[in-house]
Amino acid sequence: MKSSVILFLSFILFANTKSFSQTGWTVQNSGTTYAICEMSFVNINTGFAAGGNQNHLVIIKTTNGGNLWTTNYESTDPAILSIKFCNSNTGYAVGGTYPNSVIMKTTNQGLTWVKQNNPTTGAIFSISIINADTVYCAAGYGGILKTTNGGINWILLQTSISDHFESVQFLNSSTGYAVARGGQIMKTTNSGYQWFLTYNCGTWLISVNFVNVNTGYAVGRVGKILFTNNGGNTWTLQNSGTNNYLNEVLFTNQNTGYIIGDTGKVLITNNAGSNWYSQPTGISNNLVSVFFLNENTGYICGYDGTIIKTTSGGNSFVVPSLVYPPNNSSNIPLTPALTWLSNPPALRYHVQVSKLSNFSTIEDSATVITSQRIIPNGKLTTGTTYFWRVNATNEFGTGSWSAVWSFGTVPVGINQISTEIPKKYFLHTNFPNPFNPITKINFDVPRYSLVTIKVYSIAGNEVKTIVCESLRPGVYSVNYDAGKLASGIYFYRLTADKFTQTRKMALIK
Repeated sequence: MKSSVILFLSFILFANTKSFSQTGWTVQNSGTTYAICEMSFVNINTGFAAGGNQNHLVIIKTTNGGNLWTTNYESTDPAILSIKFCNSNTGYAVGGTYPNSVIMKTTNQGLTWVKQNNPTTGAIFSISIINADTVYCAAGYGGILKTTNGGINWILLQTSISDHFESVQFLNSSTGYAVARGGQIMKTTNSGYQWFLTYNCGTWLISVNFVNVNTGYAVGRVGKILFTNNGGNTWTLQNSGTNNYLNEVLFTNQNTGYIIGDTGKVLITNNAGSNWYSQPTGISNNLVSVFFLNENTGYICGYDGTIIKTTSGGNSFVVPSLVYPPNNSSNIPLTPALTWLSNPPALRYHVQVSKLSNFSTIEDSATVITSQRIIPNGKLTTGTTYFWRVNATNEFGTGSWSAVWSFGTVPVGINQISTEIPKKYFLHTNFPNPFNPITKINFDVPRYSLVTIKVYSIAGNEVKTIVCESLRPGVYSVNYDAGKLASGIYFYRLTADKFTQTRKMALIK
Protein backbone atom coordinates (compact mmCIF):
# COMPACT_ATOMS: atom_id res chain seq x y z
CA MET A 1 0.00 0.00 0.00
CA LYS A 2 2.96 2.34 0.46
CA SER A 3 3.36 2.12 -3.31
CA SER A 4 0.01 3.87 -3.81
CA VAL A 5 0.10 6.18 -0.80
CA ILE A 6 1.98 8.86 -2.70
CA LEU A 7 -0.95 9.25 -5.10
CA PHE A 8 -3.21 10.62 -2.40
CA LEU A 9 -3.50 14.08 -0.91
CA SER A 10 -5.96 14.21 1.93
CA PHE A 11 -8.43 16.94 2.79
CA ILE A 12 -9.13 16.41 6.47
CA LEU A 13 -6.97 17.88 9.24
CA PHE A 14 -7.42 16.54 12.74
CA ALA A 15 -7.79 19.76 14.74
CA ASN A 16 -8.00 18.23 18.19
CA THR A 17 -6.53 15.27 19.99
CA LYS A 18 -9.28 13.01 21.30
CA SER A 19 -9.95 9.47 22.43
CA PHE A 20 -12.60 7.23 20.92
CA SER A 21 -14.74 5.51 23.53
CA GLN A 22 -14.39 1.76 23.83
CA THR A 23 -10.94 1.78 22.18
CA GLY A 24 -7.40 1.72 23.48
CA TRP A 25 -6.22 4.17 20.82
CA THR A 26 -5.98 7.98 20.94
CA VAL A 27 -5.92 10.21 17.87
CA GLN A 28 -2.97 12.62 17.73
CA ASN A 29 -2.84 15.92 15.88
CA SER A 30 -0.16 15.36 13.25
CA GLY A 31 -0.39 18.92 11.96
CA THR A 32 -0.46 17.70 8.34
CA THR A 33 -3.04 16.52 5.82
CA TYR A 34 -0.56 14.43 3.84
CA ALA A 35 -0.49 10.67 4.07
CA ILE A 36 1.87 9.44 6.80
CA CYS A 37 3.67 6.34 5.54
CA GLU A 38 5.92 5.28 8.43
CA MET A 39 7.11 6.29 11.89
CA SER A 40 10.26 5.74 13.92
CA PHE A 41 10.98 6.67 17.54
CA VAL A 42 14.43 7.06 19.04
CA ASN A 43 13.09 7.07 22.63
CA ILE A 44 9.79 7.26 24.48
CA ASN A 45 9.40 10.97 23.68
CA THR A 46 11.21 11.66 20.41
CA GLY A 47 9.90 10.30 17.15
CA PHE A 48 9.63 11.00 13.44
CA ALA A 49 6.86 10.38 10.91
CA ALA A 50 7.19 10.78 7.17
CA GLY A 51 5.05 10.81 4.06
CA GLY A 52 3.65 13.22 1.50
CA ASN A 53 2.43 12.72 -2.08
CA GLN A 54 3.95 12.54 -5.53
CA ASN A 55 4.89 16.23 -5.43
CA HIS A 56 5.62 16.85 -1.78
CA LEU A 57 7.86 15.24 0.84
CA VAL A 58 7.24 15.85 4.53
CA ILE A 59 8.89 14.68 7.75
CA ILE A 60 7.33 15.66 11.09
CA LYS A 61 8.80 15.27 14.57
CA THR A 62 7.59 15.02 18.15
CA THR A 63 9.58 15.46 21.37
CA ASN A 64 6.73 14.75 23.80
CA GLY A 65 5.44 11.33 22.84
CA GLY A 66 3.17 12.57 20.07
CA ASN A 67 1.20 15.19 21.96
CA LEU A 68 2.63 17.78 19.55
CA TRP A 69 4.02 17.22 16.06
CA THR A 70 5.92 19.89 14.10
CA THR A 71 7.37 19.95 10.60
CA ASN A 72 10.96 18.73 10.61
CA TYR A 73 11.68 18.74 6.86
CA GLU A 74 9.77 19.19 3.62
CA SER A 75 10.51 19.60 -0.07
CA THR A 76 8.96 19.17 -3.52
CA ASP A 77 10.44 15.68 -3.83
CA PRO A 78 8.08 12.68 -3.91
CA ALA A 79 6.88 11.23 -0.63
CA ILE A 80 8.95 9.37 1.93
CA LEU A 81 7.68 5.79 2.15
CA SER A 82 9.91 4.50 4.95
CA ILE A 83 11.87 6.10 7.80
CA LYS A 84 14.00 4.31 10.39
CA PHE A 85 16.59 5.25 12.99
CA CYS A 86 19.48 3.00 13.96
CA ASN A 87 20.41 5.05 17.05
CA SER A 88 19.35 8.28 18.75
CA ASN A 89 21.00 10.46 16.08
CA THR A 90 21.31 8.48 12.86
CA GLY A 91 18.35 7.75 10.65
CA TYR A 92 17.43 7.02 7.03
CA ALA A 93 14.39 8.09 5.02
CA VAL A 94 13.57 6.64 1.59
CA GLY A 95 10.83 6.94 -0.98
CA GLY A 96 10.16 8.54 -4.34
CA THR A 97 8.34 7.55 -7.47
CA TYR A 98 9.71 6.73 -10.92
CA PRO A 99 11.98 8.25 -12.11
CA ASN A 100 12.86 10.09 -8.89
CA SER A 101 13.96 7.83 -6.04
CA VAL A 102 14.83 9.37 -2.67
CA ILE A 103 17.35 8.37 -0.01
CA MET A 104 18.14 10.81 2.79
CA LYS A 105 20.17 10.49 5.96
CA THR A 106 20.49 12.42 9.22
CA THR A 107 23.27 12.13 11.80
CA ASN A 108 21.94 14.81 14.17
CA GLN A 109 18.44 13.60 15.04
CA GLY A 110 16.79 15.33 12.13
CA LEU A 111 18.34 18.78 12.41
CA THR A 112 19.58 18.28 8.84
CA TRP A 113 18.73 15.69 6.19
CA VAL A 114 21.24 15.01 3.41
CA LYS A 115 20.26 13.38 0.12
CA GLN A 116 22.34 10.39 -0.96
CA ASN A 117 23.10 9.09 -4.42
CA ASN A 118 21.76 5.66 -5.31
CA PRO A 119 21.77 3.40 -8.38
CA THR A 120 17.99 3.11 -8.90
CA THR A 121 15.33 5.34 -10.44
CA GLY A 122 12.30 3.61 -9.00
CA ALA A 123 10.51 4.09 -5.70
CA ILE A 124 12.15 2.72 -2.55
CA PHE A 125 9.57 1.16 -0.25
CA SER A 126 11.21 0.00 2.98
CA ILE A 127 14.37 -0.01 5.08
CA SER A 128 16.08 -2.69 7.15
CA ILE A 129 18.99 -1.53 9.32
CA ILE A 130 21.76 -3.82 10.57
CA ASN A 131 23.79 -0.97 12.06
CA ALA A 132 24.61 2.66 11.25
CA ASP A 133 26.77 1.56 8.32
CA THR A 134 24.95 -1.46 6.91
CA VAL A 135 21.46 -0.79 5.58
CA TYR A 136 19.20 -2.57 3.09
CA CYS A 137 16.26 -1.12 1.12
CA ALA A 138 13.47 -2.77 -0.85
CA ALA A 139 13.06 -1.06 -4.23
CA GLY A 140 11.16 -1.30 -7.47
CA TYR A 141 11.86 -3.59 -10.40
CA GLY A 142 13.28 -6.45 -8.35
CA GLY A 143 15.90 -4.32 -6.66
CA ILE A 144 17.44 -4.60 -3.22
CA LEU A 145 19.78 -1.75 -2.30
CA LYS A 146 22.65 -2.10 0.16
CA THR A 147 25.22 0.15 1.77
CA THR A 148 28.08 -0.88 4.04
CA ASN A 149 29.53 2.57 4.62
CA GLY A 150 26.61 4.54 5.98
CA GLY A 151 25.19 5.50 2.59
CA ILE A 152 28.29 6.96 1.01
CA ASN A 153 27.91 4.25 -1.62
CA TRP A 154 24.87 2.15 -2.46
CA ILE A 155 24.91 -0.98 -4.61
CA LEU A 156 21.99 -2.63 -6.37
CA LEU A 157 21.81 -6.32 -5.46
CA GLN A 158 20.54 -8.60 -8.20
CA THR A 159 17.55 -10.90 -7.74
CA SER A 160 15.79 -13.32 -10.07
CA ILE A 161 12.53 -11.33 -10.29
CA SER A 162 11.49 -8.00 -11.76
CA ASP A 163 8.46 -7.33 -9.54
CA HIS A 164 8.66 -4.43 -7.11
CA PHE A 165 9.87 -5.40 -3.64
CA GLU A 166 7.56 -3.85 -1.04
CA SER A 167 9.33 -4.91 2.17
CA VAL A 168 12.69 -6.24 3.32
CA GLN A 169 13.89 -7.46 6.73
CA PHE A 170 17.31 -8.71 7.73
CA LEU A 171 17.48 -10.81 10.89
CA ASN A 172 21.27 -10.57 11.12
CA SER A 173 24.20 -9.67 8.88
CA SER A 174 23.61 -12.75 6.69
CA THR A 175 19.93 -13.72 6.64
CA GLY A 176 17.19 -11.59 5.18
CA TYR A 177 13.75 -11.82 3.57
CA ALA A 178 11.92 -9.67 1.04
CA VAL A 179 8.36 -9.79 -0.34
CA ALA A 180 7.16 -8.57 -3.72
CA ARG A 181 4.01 -7.58 -5.56
CA GLY A 182 3.81 -10.85 -7.46
CA GLY A 183 3.42 -12.75 -4.18
CA GLN A 184 7.06 -13.85 -4.05
CA ILE A 185 8.90 -14.37 -0.77
CA MET A 186 12.64 -14.23 -1.31
CA LYS A 187 15.42 -15.22 1.08
CA THR A 188 19.17 -14.66 1.31
CA THR A 189 21.70 -16.31 3.58
CA ASN A 190 24.81 -14.50 2.30
CA SER A 191 24.12 -10.86 3.07
CA GLY A 192 21.94 -10.28 0.03
CA TYR A 193 24.38 -11.23 -2.72
CA GLN A 194 22.21 -14.19 -3.72
CA TRP A 195 18.43 -14.51 -3.31
CA PHE A 196 16.24 -17.56 -3.80
CA LEU A 197 12.48 -18.00 -3.91
CA THR A 198 10.98 -19.73 -0.86
CA TYR A 199 7.28 -19.30 -1.76
CA ASN A 200 4.95 -17.61 -4.22
CA CYS A 201 1.35 -17.11 -3.10
CA GLY A 202 0.33 -15.26 -6.27
CA THR A 203 -1.11 -12.36 -4.23
CA TRP A 204 0.49 -8.93 -3.89
CA LEU A 205 2.50 -9.02 -0.63
CA ILE A 206 3.26 -5.76 1.17
CA SER A 207 5.03 -6.52 4.47
CA VAL A 208 7.22 -9.18 6.08
CA ASN A 209 8.16 -9.50 9.76
CA PHE A 210 10.19 -12.22 11.48
CA VAL A 211 10.01 -12.71 15.24
CA ASN A 212 13.11 -14.91 15.26
CA VAL A 213 15.17 -16.91 12.77
CA ASN A 214 12.38 -19.48 12.36
CA THR A 215 9.10 -17.65 12.88
CA GLY A 216 7.88 -15.09 10.37
CA TYR A 217 4.77 -13.53 8.86
CA ALA A 218 3.92 -11.89 5.54
CA VAL A 219 0.76 -9.96 4.67
CA GLY A 220 -0.77 -8.41 1.59
CA ARG A 221 -3.88 -7.80 -0.44
CA VAL A 222 -7.29 -9.49 0.02
CA GLY A 223 -6.58 -10.24 3.66
CA LYS A 224 -3.58 -12.48 2.98
CA ILE A 225 -1.61 -13.65 6.06
CA LEU A 226 1.20 -16.17 5.62
CA PHE A 227 3.12 -17.89 8.43
CA THR A 228 6.34 -19.89 8.67
CA ASN A 229 7.92 -21.61 11.66
CA ASN A 230 10.89 -23.12 9.86
CA GLY A 231 12.77 -20.15 8.48
CA GLY A 232 10.67 -19.82 5.34
CA ASN A 233 11.05 -23.39 4.06
CA THR A 234 7.26 -23.69 4.12
CA TRP A 235 4.49 -21.12 4.50
CA THR A 236 0.92 -21.67 5.63
CA LEU A 237 -2.15 -19.45 5.35
CA GLN A 238 -3.69 -17.95 8.48
CA ASN A 239 -7.29 -16.75 8.66
CA SER A 240 -7.52 -12.96 8.78
CA GLY A 241 -11.31 -12.79 8.62
CA THR A 242 -11.13 -9.89 6.16
CA ASN A 243 -10.60 -9.11 2.49
CA ASN A 244 -9.05 -5.72 3.27
CA TYR A 245 -5.62 -4.82 1.98
CA LEU A 246 -3.25 -5.61 4.86
CA ASN A 247 -0.39 -3.15 4.73
CA GLU A 248 1.99 -4.07 7.56
CA VAL A 249 2.61 -6.79 10.13
CA LEU A 250 4.62 -6.31 13.34
CA PHE A 251 5.13 -8.60 16.34
CA THR A 252 6.04 -7.13 19.72
CA ASN A 253 6.88 -10.52 21.24
CA GLN A 254 6.70 -14.20 20.35
CA ASN A 255 2.91 -14.33 20.63
CA THR A 256 1.56 -10.80 20.24
CA GLY A 257 1.33 -9.26 16.79
CA TYR A 258 -0.46 -6.49 14.94
CA ILE A 259 -1.59 -6.17 11.34
CA ILE A 260 -2.94 -2.89 9.99
CA GLY A 261 -4.78 -2.24 6.75
CA ASP A 262 -7.29 -0.27 4.74
CA THR A 263 -10.44 1.36 6.16
CA GLY A 264 -8.99 1.48 9.66
CA LYS A 265 -8.49 -2.28 9.98
CA VAL A 266 -6.34 -3.38 12.95
CA LEU A 267 -5.91 -7.08 13.70
CA ILE A 268 -4.24 -8.45 16.81
CA THR A 269 -3.17 -11.91 17.91
CA ASN A 270 -2.05 -13.10 21.33
CA ASN A 271 -1.33 -16.68 20.27
CA ALA A 272 1.21 -16.33 17.45
CA GLY A 273 -1.46 -15.97 14.79
CA SER A 274 -3.55 -19.02 15.52
CA ASN A 275 -6.37 -16.52 15.95
CA TRP A 276 -6.59 -12.94 14.73
CA TYR A 277 -9.32 -10.60 15.87
CA SER A 278 -10.22 -7.00 15.04
CA GLN A 279 -9.24 -4.29 17.47
CA PRO A 280 -11.41 -1.13 17.32
CA THR A 281 -9.68 2.20 16.83
CA GLY A 282 -12.48 4.55 15.81
CA ILE A 283 -10.54 5.23 12.59
CA SER A 284 -11.87 4.57 9.07
CA ASN A 285 -8.90 5.94 7.09
CA ASN A 286 -6.49 3.57 5.40
CA LEU A 287 -3.69 2.64 7.81
CA VAL A 288 -0.22 2.14 6.41
CA SER A 289 2.35 1.42 9.14
CA VAL A 290 2.61 0.38 12.79
CA PHE A 291 5.45 1.02 15.27
CA PHE A 292 5.78 -0.16 18.89
CA LEU A 293 8.28 1.16 21.44
CA ASN A 294 7.49 -1.70 23.80
CA GLU A 295 4.70 -4.20 24.32
CA ASN A 296 2.23 -1.50 25.39
CA THR A 297 3.21 1.79 23.74
CA GLY A 298 2.70 1.96 20.00
CA TYR A 299 1.66 4.14 17.07
CA ILE A 300 -0.20 3.63 13.81
CA CYS A 301 -0.14 6.06 10.88
CA GLY A 302 -1.99 6.37 7.60
CA TYR A 303 -3.87 8.53 5.16
CA ASP A 304 -5.11 12.06 5.84
CA GLY A 305 -2.37 12.74 8.39
CA THR A 306 -3.63 9.95 10.64
CA ILE A 307 -1.57 9.14 13.73
CA ILE A 308 -3.03 7.15 16.60
CA LYS A 309 -1.31 6.07 19.81
CA THR A 310 -1.84 3.41 22.45
CA THR A 311 -0.30 2.87 25.87
CA SER A 312 -2.19 -0.39 26.48
CA GLY A 313 -1.28 -2.48 23.47
CA GLY A 314 -4.42 -1.13 21.82
CA ASN A 315 -6.64 -2.76 24.39
CA SER A 316 -9.41 -0.84 26.11
CA PHE A 317 -9.14 0.06 29.77
CA VAL A 318 -12.26 -0.57 31.81
CA VAL A 319 -14.16 2.50 33.05
CA PRO A 320 -16.96 1.53 35.49
CA SER A 321 -20.50 2.93 35.23
CA LEU A 322 -21.97 3.96 38.58
CA VAL A 323 -25.38 2.55 39.55
CA TYR A 324 -26.24 3.12 43.25
CA PRO A 325 -26.84 5.38 45.11
CA PRO A 326 -28.35 7.40 42.23
CA ASN A 327 -26.56 10.62 41.44
CA ASN A 328 -27.73 13.56 43.59
CA SER A 329 -29.87 11.24 45.73
CA SER A 330 -30.71 11.98 49.38
CA ASN A 331 -31.69 10.16 52.59
CA ILE A 332 -29.08 7.48 51.92
CA PRO A 333 -28.14 5.26 54.91
CA LEU A 334 -24.76 5.66 56.56
CA THR A 335 -23.63 2.24 55.30
CA PRO A 336 -24.69 2.32 51.65
CA ALA A 337 -23.80 -0.42 49.20
CA LEU A 338 -22.01 1.55 46.51
CA THR A 339 -22.65 -0.35 43.27
CA TRP A 340 -21.37 -0.05 39.69
CA LEU A 341 -21.23 -1.93 36.41
CA SER A 342 -18.16 -2.87 34.38
CA ASN A 343 -18.02 -4.28 30.86
CA PRO A 344 -15.79 -6.19 30.44
CA PRO A 345 -15.21 -7.17 34.08
CA ALA A 346 -12.01 -6.06 35.73
CA LEU A 347 -9.55 -7.83 37.99
CA ARG A 348 -10.12 -5.31 40.78
CA TYR A 349 -11.65 -1.91 41.53
CA HIS A 350 -10.64 1.05 43.65
CA VAL A 351 -13.37 3.10 45.32
CA GLN A 352 -13.04 6.55 46.86
CA VAL A 353 -15.57 8.55 48.91
CA SER A 354 -15.01 12.19 49.81
CA LYS A 355 -16.84 15.22 51.18
CA LEU A 356 -15.16 17.23 48.41
CA SER A 357 -15.72 16.86 44.68
CA ASN A 358 -11.98 17.13 43.98
CA PHE A 359 -11.22 14.27 46.40
CA SER A 360 -8.51 16.24 48.15
CA THR A 361 -9.60 14.51 51.36
CA ILE A 362 -10.84 10.94 51.49
CA GLU A 363 -13.45 9.55 53.90
CA ASP A 364 -13.31 5.98 52.61
CA SER A 365 -10.95 4.22 50.22
CA ALA A 366 -10.89 0.54 49.36
CA THR A 367 -9.84 -1.99 46.72
CA VAL A 368 -12.39 -4.73 45.98
CA ILE A 369 -12.76 -7.53 43.47
CA THR A 370 -16.55 -7.29 43.14
CA SER A 371 -18.56 -4.40 41.72
CA GLN A 372 -19.86 -3.31 45.13
CA ARG A 373 -18.46 -1.65 48.23
CA ILE A 374 -20.50 -1.54 51.47
CA ILE A 375 -19.29 1.44 53.49
CA PRO A 376 -18.45 0.33 57.06
CA ASN A 377 -20.05 1.88 60.16
CA GLY A 378 -18.41 5.03 61.41
CA LYS A 379 -17.16 6.28 58.03
CA LEU A 380 -20.08 8.56 57.12
CA THR A 381 -22.14 11.04 59.16
CA THR A 382 -25.77 12.06 58.96
CA GLY A 383 -26.91 15.07 56.99
CA THR A 384 -23.79 15.21 54.77
CA THR A 385 -23.20 15.26 51.02
CA TYR A 386 -20.60 12.79 49.74
CA PHE A 387 -18.91 12.30 46.37
CA TRP A 388 -17.73 8.94 45.09
CA ARG A 389 -15.90 7.43 42.12
CA VAL A 390 -14.41 4.10 41.00
CA ASN A 391 -11.60 3.03 38.70
CA ALA A 392 -10.82 -0.44 37.41
CA THR A 393 -7.72 -2.49 36.73
CA ASN A 394 -7.63 -5.19 34.09
CA GLU A 395 -4.78 -7.15 32.54
CA PHE A 396 -3.71 -4.10 30.53
CA GLY A 397 -3.49 -1.66 33.45
CA THR A 398 -5.62 0.77 35.41
CA GLY A 399 -8.18 2.89 33.57
CA SER A 400 -9.42 6.38 34.30
CA TRP A 401 -11.84 7.25 37.08
CA SER A 402 -15.53 6.86 36.50
CA ALA A 403 -17.89 9.81 36.51
CA VAL A 404 -18.21 11.45 39.95
CA TRP A 405 -21.61 11.00 41.61
CA SER A 406 -22.93 12.46 44.86
CA PHE A 407 -25.42 11.45 47.51
CA GLY A 408 -26.72 12.90 50.76
CA THR A 409 -27.00 10.86 53.93
CA VAL A 410 -30.05 10.75 56.17
CA PRO A 411 -30.74 14.15 57.76
CA VAL A 412 -30.07 15.07 61.37
CA GLY A 413 -32.90 15.51 63.90
CA ILE A 414 -36.68 15.59 63.65
CA ASN A 415 -38.48 16.56 60.46
CA GLN A 416 -42.10 17.68 60.29
CA ILE A 417 -43.48 15.92 57.24
CA SER A 418 -47.06 17.22 57.45
CA THR A 419 -48.81 20.19 59.05
CA GLU A 420 -52.15 18.40 59.01
CA ILE A 421 -53.37 18.05 62.62
CA PRO A 422 -53.80 14.36 63.54
CA LYS A 423 -56.80 13.22 65.59
CA LYS A 424 -54.66 11.39 68.15
CA TYR A 425 -51.16 10.45 69.18
CA PHE A 426 -49.83 7.57 67.15
CA LEU A 427 -46.49 5.76 66.82
CA HIS A 428 -45.97 4.22 63.37
CA THR A 429 -44.03 1.05 62.56
CA ASN A 430 -40.46 1.88 61.75
CA PHE A 431 -39.20 1.45 58.18
CA PRO A 432 -37.36 -0.52 57.14
CA ASN A 433 -37.84 -3.26 59.68
CA PRO A 434 -35.63 -5.25 60.01
CA PHE A 435 -32.97 -2.56 59.41
CA ASN A 436 -29.20 -2.04 59.30
CA PRO A 437 -28.33 0.29 60.96
CA ILE A 438 -30.67 3.21 60.16
CA THR A 439 -34.44 3.18 60.31
CA LYS A 440 -37.12 5.85 60.05
CA ILE A 441 -39.77 6.34 62.74
CA ASN A 442 -42.90 8.42 62.03
CA PHE A 443 -45.26 9.65 64.75
CA ASP A 444 -48.39 11.85 65.06
CA VAL A 445 -48.81 14.72 67.54
CA PRO A 446 -52.41 16.07 67.83
CA ARG A 447 -51.62 19.00 70.17
CA TYR A 448 -48.67 20.96 71.50
CA SER A 449 -46.88 18.72 74.01
CA LEU A 450 -43.56 17.35 75.25
CA VAL A 451 -42.81 14.23 73.22
CA THR A 452 -40.20 11.62 74.01
CA ILE A 453 -39.20 8.50 72.10
CA LYS A 454 -36.81 6.10 73.77
CA VAL A 455 -35.25 2.83 72.67
CA TYR A 456 -35.01 -0.18 75.02
CA SER A 457 -33.21 -3.49 74.82
CA ILE A 458 -35.14 -6.74 74.98
CA ALA A 459 -34.15 -6.87 78.67
CA GLY A 460 -35.91 -3.54 79.23
CA ASN A 461 -32.81 -1.39 79.60
CA GLU A 462 -32.95 2.07 78.04
CA VAL A 463 -30.29 2.38 75.33
CA LYS A 464 -31.15 5.67 73.61
CA THR A 465 -33.41 8.71 73.76
CA ILE A 466 -34.00 9.76 70.18
CA VAL A 467 -36.71 12.41 70.74
CA CYS A 468 -37.24 14.72 73.70
CA GLU A 469 -38.81 17.96 72.47
CA SER A 470 -41.94 20.08 72.80
CA LEU A 471 -43.66 19.82 69.43
CA ARG A 472 -46.53 21.60 67.74
CA PRO A 473 -49.37 19.53 66.25
CA GLY A 474 -48.36 17.65 63.08
CA VAL A 475 -46.84 14.50 61.64
CA TYR A 476 -43.13 13.99 62.30
CA SER A 477 -40.30 11.73 61.22
CA VAL A 478 -36.99 10.91 62.85
CA ASN A 479 -34.11 8.76 61.64
CA TYR A 480 -32.54 6.46 64.16
CA ASP A 481 -28.98 5.22 63.70
CA ALA A 482 -28.33 1.99 65.64
CA GLY A 483 -24.83 1.58 64.24
CA LYS A 484 -23.28 1.09 67.69
CA LEU A 485 -25.75 -1.57 68.81
CA ALA A 486 -25.51 -5.29 68.37
CA SER A 487 -27.98 -7.21 66.24
CA GLY A 488 -31.17 -8.13 68.07
CA ILE A 489 -34.74 -7.17 69.03
CA TYR A 490 -35.35 -3.69 70.45
CA PHE A 491 -38.39 -1.71 71.53
CA TYR A 492 -39.13 1.97 70.98
CA ARG A 493 -41.72 3.86 73.06
CA LEU A 494 -43.48 7.20 72.46
CA THR A 495 -44.64 9.14 75.54
CA ALA A 496 -46.66 12.40 75.40
CA ASP A 497 -49.12 13.76 77.98
CA LYS A 498 -50.67 10.58 79.41
CA PHE A 499 -50.24 8.66 76.13
CA THR A 500 -47.77 5.79 75.74
CA GLN A 501 -47.29 3.44 72.81
CA THR A 502 -44.55 0.84 72.26
CA ARG A 503 -43.44 -1.04 69.11
CA LYS A 504 -40.82 -3.66 68.31
CA MET A 505 -38.00 -3.41 65.78
CA ALA A 506 -35.25 -5.80 64.63
CA LEU A 507 -31.65 -4.76 64.00
CA ILE A 508 -29.84 -7.20 61.69
CA LYS A 509 -26.18 -6.56 60.79
